[in-house]
Amino acid sequence: MDDANFTRDIQMRAMHSRFVLVGICAWISVCLLVAGWMPDWSGNLHTLWLISGLMGLVSAVGLAETIKSDVRLQENLLNEYMHAALTDALTGLANRHSLDRMLSTMLKESAGRRAPVSMIMIDIDHFKAFNDQWGHQAGDAVLRCVSKKMSEFFGNKAFVARYGGEEFAVVLPTCRLRDAEELAENCRETVKLTTCEFRERTFRITISCGITEANSSDTADSLTQRADMALYTAKRMGRDMIWVADPNSSQLPLPAEKPAEKHMEKLEAETAVTTSSRS
Repeated sequence: MDDANFTRDIQMRAMHSRFVLVGICAWISVCLLVAGWMPDWSGNLHTLWLISGLMGLVSAVGLAETIKSDVRLQENLLNEYMHAALTDALTGLANRHSLDRMLSTMLKESAGRRAPVSMIMIDIDHFKAFNDQWGHQAGDAVLRCVSKKMSEFFGNKAFVARYGGEEFAVVLPTCRLRDAEELAENCRETVKLTTCEFRERTFRITISCGITEANSSDTADSLTQRADMALYTAKRMGRDMIWVADPNSSQLPLPAEKPAEKHMEKLEAETAVTTSSRS
C-alpha cells in the first residue's frame, strides 16, 4: 500500500468511528423520544424525556454535518499534501520520488502488456558555469523556462520529471527507441531555439540527451542508469547532441579524455550561453 492509500485508509477509519458515535447518539435520542410518548413509562419525566430526545437528535444531525465538513477539509488538505510531496517546487514538474513510483508502475504494466517503454535523460549544458556567471536566480529562471518548454513539447505523450539539479527525465510509454530518438532530437532543437528571459537579459541554452528503451529484465534503477550513461556520453562527445544506448547493453564505451579537454570545456562554457540585453 502506498503513502496516499495508507493515509486515506486511516482517514476513512477515523470517519467511520465518528459516524458510529453519531449513530449511538441518534439511537439514544430516539429511545428517549419513544419513552417520552409513553405515559406509563415516563411518569413525571414525560416532558424532560421529550426535550432530551429532540435535543439529542438535533445534536446528532449537527455533529454529522460537522464531520462531513471536516472530512471534506481533510481530503483537500491530503490532496494538497500529496501534490506537494510529488511535485518539484521550482519547476512544477514531477519530482524524483514521483518519477521512481511512476517508472516502477509503468514497467510492471508494460511487462504484462508487452508494451515498450523508452526513457530520455536531459541535461542543460554548462549549467554550473552559467550559475557562476549569472547567479542562481538566473539559473532558476532558466530551469523554469526549460521545464515549461519540455512540458509543452511532450504534452500528454510522456511523463516529465525533474531528476535533480539541471537534469530531467522523460518517460515515454508505448514508445519504441526509434520514436524516442526522434522526439529527443526534436526536443533538443526546440530548446535550442527557445529564448529564456531574466530581468533585462535573454538567454539561449542547449541541452544534451541520453535515450534508451526498457528491456524485459529492466528495473527502474537499471533503465535510469543506462539512460544516464547515454547522457554522460553525449556530454563527453561535445554536448548539444543526443546519444542512444542499446537496450541490451549494460555498459557504454566512453571516449577517452583528451589532454586539452578541460581547457576547451572552460572556453566552451564562456560561449555556450548566448545572451543579449533588452534595449
